[in-house]
Amino acid sequence: MLGVTTLLLLLPGEMLSLLEGWLPTIEAPVLQTGSSDKLVHGVLFALCGFTAMRAWGRSAERWIYVFLALSGYGAATEILQLAVPGRAASAGDLLADVLGALAGIALGYHRNRRQESAPATGL
Repeated sequence: MLGVTTLLLLLPGEMLSLLEGWLPTIEAPVLQTGSSDKLVHGVLFALCGFTAMRAWGRSAERWIYVFLALSGYGAATEILQLAVPGRAASAGDLLADVLGALAGIALGYHRNRRQESAPATGL
């Protein structure tokens, strides 16, 4: 999941414009950006947070490590975008990354707890 996220976040601007026809444009009233950029950031990081918590988040304390790692990763991708032609760093994108990561972490943690408390069904 991190590989796909990295690829999408660090594609040069002209390559990204080629993908626009493949990706649906979603106008959310909260985003008011004229594009689905913030939504894409949030969804990518939510998926990363969810999969990380499903893989490593069996204890309650792990969520902070996953959150710090994904926040650092989001900051790093924004800084790296400064060196990519046609891309720019954005505090709004970083905020979408962090909020998406938190949403994914919460969903993954909740899913882990539900799975652990469910009665075992065996043969």
